[in-house]
Order: sequence, then C-alpha cells, then structure tokens
Amino acid sequence: MDFFDVTDVKIDKIDKVLDIILNIIKLSISLGVIFGFVVVYKYLKNINQLGIFTNVISQPYSAIAILIIFGFIGLFFYISLFAPFLLSAIANDNGVLIRNRKDRLVFWQSSIIPIIGFWVFIFVAFCASKEWQRSIWGMVFLLVILVLSVLLPAIIFFFCWYSGRKKYKLKIVKGIYTSNSLGDLVSFFTLVSLFNFILFIIAVLPIAANWIGDESYQWFFLVCSTFLVIANSFVAVMLLNDGKDKILNKISYYVLPLFFCFFYLVAIAVVANDLPQRFLYPIRFIEMPKDSGWYMINNNYPRREDVGFQGVGVNGITTEGMEYIKKNFTREVPFEGIDFDEEKNKCAQPKNKLQKNALYGYMAWNLGEVKVFCPRSVEFYGKHTEKELLIASQKCLVLKADVLQPLDRQYIPY
Repeated sequence: MDFFDVTDVKIDKIDKVLDIILNIIKLSISLGVIFGFVVVYKYLKNINQLGIFTNVISQPYSAIAILIIFGFIGLFFYISLFAPFLLSAIANDNGVLIRNRKDRLVFWQSSIIPIIGFWVFIFVAFCASKEWQRSIWGMVFLLVILVLSVLLPAIIFFFCWYSGRKKYKLKIVKGIYTSNSLGDLVSFFTLVSLFNFILFIIAVLPIAANWIGDESYQWFFLVCSTFLVIANSFVAVMLLNDGKDKILNKISYYVLPLFFCFFYLVAIAVVANDLPQRFLYPIRFIEMPKDSGWYMINNNYPRREDVGFQGVGVNGITTEGMEYIKKNFTREVPFEGIDFDEEKNKCAQPKNKLQKNALYGYMAWNLGEVKVFCPRSVEFYGKHTEKELLIASQKCLVLKADVLQPLDRQYIPY
C-alpha cells in the first residue's frame, strides 16, 4: 500500500512539473511571437516596405522561423522573471508559513544577492587592471563571485530554516519538515539565483555595452534593469503565504511576470539603437551593405525573338531599364548616392563587361518568397530622417526569391 502511495505522489509531482513547463512554453512563445512580429513590422516600416508584411506573416515557414527565434528570446526573458514566482508557488505548496518580514527577506535575497554579485563584477571590470583580471587571482576572484551569487542564497535559506525550526515550529507545518520538500526549496533557491545572474551577464550587460551608444544611457539601462528585477522578485515574495487566508489564483504566478517581461522588452526597445536590426541581423533575416555581393536577375520570360517584342531584357525589364538600374547597383560606392533624377549623375557608367543583368547589392529583407534587394550605397542602419529613408528605399528592388541568383566572386572579378 505504501508503494502505491509513494508512486501516486511522484506521479502527481511529475504532472505538476509538466503543467508548469507547458504553461511557461505557451506564454513565452506567445510573448516572443508578438514581439517578433512587432520587430519585423517596425523594420519593414523603417525601410518603407510595409507592403510585404502580410506576405511575410502569411507564409508558414517565415512564421515558423519568427516563432522559433523570437519564441526562444521570449522564453529566456520570461523564465528569468518567472523563477521567483515559481519559488513562491513551491514554498506555498510545501506549507511554508511566513511569520514576519525577516522570513520574506530570506526569500527575497534569492534575487538580491545575484544582483549584488553582478555589480561587484562590473566594479572589478571597470576598476581592476586588465593584467589583474587575466591573472590567476583575478580569475579565481571572478569564479568565487559567480559561485557565491548562485549558491549563497540557498545556503542562507538552509541555515535560516535550520536555526528557526524550534522557534517557528516549522516541523508541524505540512511538508516543510520532510527532506524532499526541503530539497525542492533549496534547489529552486539555486535556480532563481542562477537565472537572475545569467540574465544580467548574458542579456543585460551585452545589451548595455553593444546596443546603446550613449554611456549615460548604458548606466541608466543597467540601473533600471536592476530595479525591475528587484521589483519583480518583491512582488513574487509578497505572494508567499502569511496565514491571512489570501485568495490567490494560480494564474497570477504566470501572468504577473508576463507584465514585467513586457515592460522590460519595451524598455529595451526605447533605449536600444536600431533595435530591429539588432535582432534581425544576427539571424540573417536581413543583411547589411558590408554583405553585398553579385546577383544575377534570372530571365523567366520568353525571348524577344519568340514574342516579337523589342527591347525586353530580363524579367520584363527592358535593356534600357536594366542599364539605368545598374547605375545604382554597382560595386563602386560613389561619394554621394546616385539619384534617379539628378543631371549630375548621367555620366555615371557601371561596369557591365561580363553580365548586363548582374547587380551588386545586399538583401535588406531576406526572409520569405519576396526579397528587398538594395544597392550597397543604401544604408538603413543608424540615424536617418524620414526623407532620407524614403529616398534610399526608392533605390531598392522588391523581387521574388526565384528571380535573383547569387553569384560567386570569381564569376565577376570586378
């Protein structure tokens, strides 16, 4: 009989874990997809190509690519902010009863100590010499900071629990005196600390260092991130059971960190420079002018000899039109961009020795059936006025993927 009771308990615990994982995945993917579509919409609006937005989101493989990439990003941020709420839920399920502010502080320090460790890491990075940081002592010191930031909160909780057993009579509270429930709490204390420290080291610090140009805004972002994580953890701690018969829906544990995650992503969007490019370029949904190469426009139309239509070049573009387009899609970048209607640029002659239908440029939009192909002289990265962006976008071609064929550099050696 005992065997079946233990089995039932284990199955119930597995069901709870699976339910938590599924809820996390559903919420984080939903958040990531919404954020991904907003990023794509903002970028296409920036390059004045909103007309292809519906085409992008309507194609299954494009939508799946956005879902996977931005779903993973949303999952990372959501799990980091959800971890303190999960700790509170586990503590409540195990019968932890909060008697005073000190007990709440014991749970709150699971997020406070990793943040302190992160700021110590920043202090060492700015104040210590490069030689000391690369020395054995420097590496050992940073390793100690990492270990203490992750493990110290769980150690503090264990000693507080051990020293307060008789005083608070925790042994009569349901579940807390068992080794299994105590082990769960210690494990989740470690996970909360780990996720908070990783959030700052892997996400917050690189965003501040690489995505924000102004130094004052970099420090502002670091401070705001610190207060947001502290506030998120404080709300989670306030959900702990204090014996006042608070009615709390389980959904609150999932929804509240969702709000904090949303505000955090909005904050990143406000302070980061060229946010859409920052997200889309590493996964090559877009390209930069430095990625320019030779592309050949394929001729999918009948020959002019067959149809008796004079002047047809490739894909409905006349020979004269192709020569006009090549003025912009050349490998040389003029000191000033070539405009379509300016008299001074009529003398610009592209090199067309080998292929008259070869253009030199990059994919300003590279996902889906419809591509946005721009000359190397066009730049959407950085600060530009609306007029400058409009003029730049008019030099780009919107073509289907099967129209453009990338060429090797050896094929056109100029």
